[in-house]
Amino acid sequence: MKKRILFTVFILLQLGYFTCGILYHKGKIEKGRKIILKVKPRDPYSPVRGRYLHVTYTISDLPFRLLEGEKRGIQRGEEVFVVLEKKGDVWEARKIVKEKPESGVFIKGKVKYSWQGKIHLEYGIEGIFMDEDRCEKLNALLSSGFRRGQRPSYFYVEVSVDKEGRACPTGIIVKGESYSVMPFH
Repeated sequence: MKKRILFTVFILLQLGYFTCGILYHKGKIEKGRKIILKVKPRDPYSPVRGRYLHVTYTISDLPFRLLEGEKRGIQRGEEVFVVLEKKGDVWEARKIVKEKPESGVFIKGKVKYSWQGKIHLEYGIEGIFMDEDRCEKLNALLSSGFRRGQRPSYFYVEVSVDKEGRACPTGIIVKGESYSVMPFH
């Protein structure tokens, strides 16, 4: 009897943990501001999670001159905030700061490396998961532009950014057509 109660409590704790994770991400999406970012795609596969798009955003490689404050000593793994401004339908980087801004639209990232006058950042939203069929269709659309030696200018990711700068992808826009994604990965 005691083992049965412990087992039931264990299962309930696991369900509670997963439910909290889903609700946390759902809250980020619903309360966050929707922005659109331009991307540079790649096409990987995860044996555990399936097909996904791995993207590098145009705000992932930024010129060192955008860094405000002390320019020396930026370290790999350091947390920074990229202040964004809207240009047309797309949001672009205006500056990089080390302290969380008081207001405005910004996204939190980590310094991957800095080299040759650029800072490479990751935001935790580089892997976008979706069903196999949709992913293959999108990859075909995207790779057609690369075969001609051109980067497609019609590929964007809609991202929800909360007040802390945490981001979650909510959709992909290709040639004006929107595709939903699995935000809870």
